[in-house]
Amino acid sequence: MVEFSIITAQTRNSLIGLIQAKRLADASLERIKSGKRIGSPLDGVAAFFDASGLSSRAVRLLTLKDRITDAATVTGGAVAAINTIINKVNEMKTQALAAKAGNVSTTVTGSVVTTSSANITVTLADAQNNDSFNITHDGTTTTITNNNGETFDSLVAQIDGISGLSATVSDGNAIVITATDGNDIIIANNQGALATDLGLATSTNGSAASTTSLETSEAAFDTLRREINTLVGQATFSGVNLLTVNPDSLTVGFNEDGSSSLTISGIASDADSLGISAVNTTNEFSTVAKINAVIDTLDTALVTLNQTKASLAANDLILDTRLEFTESLIDLLNEGAEKLTGIDLNEESALLLALQTRHDLTAAGIGISFDGGGVLTSLLAIK
Repeated sequence: MVEFSIITAQTRNSLIGLIQAKRLADASLERIKSGKRIGSPLDGVAAFFDASGLSSRAVRLLTLKDRITDAATVTGGAVAAINTIINKVNEMKTQALAAKAGNVSTTVTGSVVTTSSANITVTLADAQNNDSFNITHDGTTTTITNNNGETFDSLVAQIDGISGLSATVSDGNAIVITATDGNDIIIANNQGALATDLGLATSTNGSAASTTSLETSEAAFDTLRREINTLVGQATFSGVNLLTVNPDSLTVGFNEDGSSSLTISGIASDADSLGISAVNTTNEFSTVAKINAVIDTLDTALVTLNQTKASLAANDLILDTRLEFTESLIDLLNEGAEKLTGIDLNEESALLLALQTRHDLTAAGIGISFDGGGVLTSLLAIK
């Protein structure tokens, strides 16, 4: 059993200092482990609750951040889908143009007209009022008549009014009749020799695209149309589809109380909504006029799709901006909470070293002061 000599007042004070140094060192070591200078209201009421408020708001904003991220995924995915649809529509236009290119226009060129506004009966020596000729195209025959007072301009207008044909004339140029579908233009005098007087005769110099090539283009067109509908149906992201026949809408909040938010309305972008119909069953590529109508529809669809893309891209940019802002705000709140309750590791490490040195020196002094001090100080050693 160790016997201790009588403890003097100086030794007692040293022992008290030793115990205090140990407690302070233990507390410093705990702060280093936790990274917190203030871990409870007892360490600092104002700082503790202010930091708790900042941390709580940061947690709430993390939830908002996740929702904004999901919304950005929806809009970004919709923009990518629209880009693919635009590519499909351009491919459909390529098929229509290919069908159109399969036709070589048929042309009829008449005599040169000095003055297109001149009276035909007065200008042409053999022409008489009410002379006429027939034009047959695509199985339809139309009679063109030299009415009283008829001019070259007005007679050409009669021809230009025939479906599938176009006709032009101007001062110093010949009358030109064109069938862009490549089918024959059959011209025959009816009354008098008006066609002959005008220098107009039957033409078979064009060619129409083969039925097989047209059907191939129509089938490819309809396949692309079905791909658009499939793509639209699959353009669902996080359970939201902004492009389907009955599109969803998306509302995302930007703050905790919902006073700031963005609502994104979907826009139907399937083939029917874009006005694009199937062409194979209705033989829409059978004439140039029909092909042109299809091309016009596709051009309108491309305008609509680009407008939809611009709208979605603008909303996507807003979401990206708000996401960046929310992330910055969360970092700022966490930084504020850390400044209120966190430790300066360098400062705390220096303090711990000073306390350990103080403790060791005090313990060494006690050990020298009396017998058995080594045992006593070993009990108070910093572990």
